Amino acid sequence: MHERHRGLTQAVAAAYEEAASVCLNRYHSSPVEVTLSDNGTEMAAELRWQIRKKVVLTVEQYQALLAELPYHIQVMVMIAMCLGLRISEIRALQWQDFDLKGRILTLTRSIVGRYVWNGGKTGASEDEVFLDSKLVSVLEDWRKRCVETPEAWLFANADTKRPVHGDAIQKDYLRPAGEKIGLQGVGWHSFRHT
Repeated sequence: MHERHRGLTQAVAAAYEEAASVCLNRYHSSPVEVTLSDNGTEMAAELRWQIRKKVVLTVEQYQALLAELPYHIQVMVMIAMCLGLRISEIRALQWQDFDLKGRILTLTRSIVGRYVWNGGKTGASEDEVFLDSKLVSVLEDWRKRCVETPEAWLFANADTKRPVHGDAIQKDYLRPAGEKIGLQGVGWHSFRHT
């Protein structure tokens, strides 16, 4: 056991460091080192990290990124970019949420992990969003091509008929496509910053 962990069992110290590292590494680009120190009476976590730089795309970078992606992911990215939706909201979209003739999307749910939640992350997330006519055209085309499911999910896995996983798409498609055009760290949140 590290000298800094005096007073804690090895299991508690290791569990604390692992939990802190996991939580912090989700939000920072380089690994976070977490150690416990004992200043006599108080335990404190020493954290060192390099804050991830926000990726903000130019119009040219956005267009180049789209060109590197399969069509179904292009549609997801267009929705994220045009509407500023979170991936949890995009995954939860169903065709019943859209009034394509009236050009309105009503946000009513989000998906976190494998759980569907009624309502969004914030009160502002539960709202009507007006759609651009070009995005409506893309959605009308996508409706003809998408995987049909009993729940009418916009973006479902062909095998499971359940919503796709945003983390897997980010890892397998968005990041590699970004790197191919010279951008590091492109992810779903990049489209909310752009």
